[in-house]
Amino acid sequence: QSRKLDVYFEYEEKLMSKSTLDKSLLDIISDPDAGTAEDKMRLFLIYYITSQQAPSEADLEQYKKVLLDAGCDLSPLNYIKQWKAFTKMAATPANYGGSGVKPMGLFSRVMNTGSQFVMEGVKNLVLKQHNLPITRVLDSLMDMKSNP
Repeated sequence: QSRKLDVYFEYEEKLMSKSTLDKSLLDIISDPDAGTAEDKMRLFLIYYITSQQAPSEADLEQYKKVLLDAGCDLSPLNYIKQWKAFTKMAATPANYGGSGVKPMGLFSRVMNTGSQFVMEGVKNLVLKQHNLPITRVLDSLMDMKSNP
């Protein structure tokens, strides 16, 4: 068993350093004697995360079938797949046309909108609590008013 772990570790290292494997990942994963289901899943996820070119849907289906046959739980793969799709979207600048607004990734737009909502909520909370002296002071500071 420990010999196989060494082999897996070697494969993981090769994937991370972008070296070529001596046999195909599909062969490694489908070998019933090579490591546990967790080993196989981890190896595939390393491949999936580090590969420049994501596997095609057809290839992915083939990998999924082999992983399922090996007794793997596919939920980590689905999670990573969504994460990759999201980071890809966030990295693609949105097209604003000629509006003069500098393009911003979807993620930062979501974050900015999110923080606006939070600030609105904080403002509403502050405005409703006007009876507190500290709130009036803070409000004045925020509005840059000169209150006596």
